[in-house]
Amino acid sequence: MAAINLAIATGAAMGGVIFDLGGADNVFAASGAVLLLAALMILTGVRTRPLATA
Repeated sequence: MAAINLAIATGAAMGGVIFDLGGADNVFAASGAVLLLAALMILTGVRTRPLATA
């Protein structure tokens, strides 16, 4: 529970800093970059197993 609260607080703080430095457009750009990074990490880290044949 504490880790979730920390993540929420950190995300809000970083979003505020990005907004103060560059405006709303930069907040959306940063969130898109984080989303793409997460997708790449999932795609490179997930190993698929072959389907079992009956």
